[in-house]
Amino acid sequence: MKKKCLFIGTRIEALRTVEKLINVKLIITSKNSYIDNNRKNKILVDKKNKKKIHTLIDNMDVDIVFSAGYPYILSKKIINNKKKIFLNSHPSYLPFYRGRKCIYEAYINREKFYGVTLHIMDEMVDTGKIIYQEKVKQENKKIEVIYNNIFKKLEPKVIKSGLKKIL
Repeated sequence: MKKKCLFIGTRIEALRTVEKLINVKLIITSKNSYIDNNRKNKILVDKKNKKKIHTLIDNMDVDIVFSAGYPYILSKKIINNKKKIFLNSHPSYLPFYRGRKCIYEAYINREKFYGVTLHIMDEMVDTGKIIYQEKVKQENKKIEVIYNNIFKKLEPKVIKSGLKKIL
């Protein structure tokens, strides 16, 4: 039987990859995200309803909460719910470049390699136990090419390998 999942985030390629391996019961995303507008099983989150949405995340009957581009930090109380596994797909090769602007920061620092990490979420940002990660050489490429390669190619590959490892 497929595990039940709550997807929280904005990245459509990540969602599509997760959906191939896990039963996604609900999607929580932001307005104007890359998630398909015609999805029926989605709820929008913003600053006004964030607290209510986080209560929903905490109480929802799922095995996995999967984050890919979720714009808010979940509280320690929510993440420490032992009934769920909280996973995050982060578009850098952790422990390097944590946080929201990781790809841009790596680009500004002229990094030769870029990566994606699938990890367990904990109370800090992008610090949990690493499940799976890969990096690729992207030296001397335009930032648009780097973003495209990370989100359309590398992140789905990392998600698929990482989920197969823990399922």
